[in-house]
Amino acid sequence: KYMTLDEFVDFAKYADYWVYASPDWNEVYTNNFSNKRKLDSMKSVRSKNVFDTTGYGENAWFEQRMAEPEVVLGDFCSVVGMLSESDHDRVWLRNVFTEDKGSSPTCTNVNAPLEKNDVSC
Repeated sequence: KYMTLDEFVDFAKYADYWVYASPDWNEVYTNNFSNKRKLDSMKSVRSKNVFDTTGYGENAWFEQRMAEPEVVLGDFCSVVGMLSESDHDRVWLRNVFTEDKGSSPTCTNVNAPLEKNDVSC
């Protein structure tokens, strides 16, 4: 069973961080006054600690992240403050309030090996 918005807000109202696993944050929050008012009661929203999965583009999270678990882990550690910005540059997770959606390069040769993202931590 899916939660209603009210059920979710009640469930997550004290969470410090929220990873919103969808590329439509603006439609759900910014452009929807009714949702915005409810979501603003959440601690993670008030403190602007909401992250979505479009740091490397809208589809890359679903297409590529499983090949780079160390980068995903680094992103999560960075989000919760276990790594500083100088320790790790987030790839997948972006702050919906302070960062623009990212983009991934276009594949020009389907036979070429995957170019993985660097991990600096």
